[in-house]
Amino acid sequence: INSDGYSFSINPKGMYMFRDNLGGGLKLSYSRSMLDVASGGLSISDISMNIKDCYQIQREFGAYAFFRAYIPFAGIKRFALYADLVLGTSFERGKMYNAGGDAVLGSFSKSYSLELAVDPGVVFFLTDRVALEMNVGIFKVSYDWTNQIHNQVYAGHSDSTSAGFLINLLSVGVGISYYFL
Repeated sequence: INSDGYSFSINPKGMYMFRDNLGGGLKLSYSRSMLDVASGGLSISDISMNIKDCYQIQREFGAYAFFRAYIPFAGIKRFALYADLVLGTSFERGKMYNAGGDAVLGSFSKSYSLELAVDPGVVFFLTDRVALEMNVGIFKVSYDWTNQIHNQVYAGHSDSTSAGFLINLLSVGVGISYYFL
């Protein structure tokens, strides 16, 4: 496979503690990914597949409101469990084309999403103001819809609703937080 690509994501958030162990805030997100495959192939027994000159780029923006409840762990002030209740929306634009055949084929898409999620985690305070956080999503309900145009001729629309109760180890989030006093 001869390809080039990258993926970049940033998710700043701010939270206001309105009571002991209870807070609320806003999280913004931005991600961008690109994959450019110059050539590639796969051959298994008598079956072979080849790909060349394919390109894909996507950008996503999101805004999420969250409520957080801390659960002190055994009286230790440097370590706590927490649970986030998250409600938000995101917007994604992408394009993909294949120039490997006789004609260039391409698709442009715009996707929208509404989400409700529960993300439990742990926090370890390194100092009084700096903490290391780790969370994992266990519950998520989302409604997604996508508008797509293929070759500037054909238009399509899809929507989906999903709900999941599972621990996804691929969605583990790790971050460093600074707490203003």
